[in-house]
Amino acid sequence: MEIILPLVVILGIYHTIRIYLAGREAKKKYPPADYLTTSTPNSDPWRWRKPHDRIGLQVVDDEEHSSITFPTRFKMDDYLITLAGTAAIIAGIVILLFGLGLYFSGGPEEEVRGKMSFFLAGAGFFFGAVCFSVRQKIVKIIRTPAQMIIQYTYGVLFKRTVTYPQNMRLAIKVKDQRITDYDTAQETPFYEITVKKANWLSFSPSTFYICANPSQISWLQGGLSDYFTPATHEPDGQDQP
Repeated sequence: MEIILPLVVILGIYHTIRIYLAGREAKKKYPPADYLTTSTPNSDPWRWRKPHDRIGLQVVDDEEHSSITFPTRFKMDDYLITLAGTAAIIAGIVILLFGLGLYFSGGPEEEVRGKMSFFLAGAGFFFGAVCFSVRQKIVKIIRTPAQMIIQYTYGVLFKRTVTYPQNMRLAIKVKDQRITDYDTAQETPFYEITVKKANWLSFSPSTFYICANPSQISWLQGGLSDYFTPATHEPDGQDQP
């Protein structure tokens, strides 16, 4: 026991230093990229501009959509958290059915026990939803003529979307991912994107993880801001790919 604690501390310090150095190296290898000057105009102003090759992102266009897809990485604890959430939801369903049987059995004591079962089932559903909402990872960002759609992971197996009308007031912030969320197989640190709506009553998710290098994340941040606050001019991408 006396050896284990110092070993854990040493490994933690080593892990932190390695992540810090990897972040510094990544920012040198992938310098910030301005959205307007490292891209060329697309066929419509609402679409994603076409990034230069060095950005490493691909825009896919169709008649009503312009999208960029991102890779998703899952750690072992992502699978464990999803498994725990699934188990909680299944348990909630079983308890709910059991509670319904008690509630409609007719006896006053069974009715009370049935109501308690409803509470426990609700707690199971809530816990499951919380587990599924941990580390929501961006899968795709879609621009349309009237709105932006973010598709993100919900647990490991499912995907959901959140929509932001183009005329909505948003605050978009980007920061490095937390050290505790770092995957040792990553070549570079990833990022968190926080999209905050002006309407504080909104319950839509606001913080997402995204697999992107420093050049890509700065380019994306500029692209998101440009969509909700369109530029007054259209540079022709003077910066060479």
